[in-house]
Amino acid sequence: MKSERKLKYNEKSLSIAVKTRRWIERDLTMKEVGQEIGISGKAVWKAENCKGLSEQSFLKICAWLQVEPAAYQIETI
Repeated sequence: MKSERKLKYNEKSLSIAVKTRRWIERDLTMKEVGQEIGISGKAVWKAENCKGLSEQSFLKICAWLQVEPAAYQIETI
């Protein structure tokens, strides 16, 4: 079984960006955002509530936000 690498990134900044785009700009549910991105609604919830994400979910959310992952100061641990 392949293990996911854990990421260290600015969870608060990502949370604010996701909430802003989802609620204010797009007026979407977490499930709708997850379907757009290709992740679960639970992963969207994790992003908004600073609960940590897999590397794959993090990268997909950054692409959806149209922001380079480095903007959140990521590093793999």
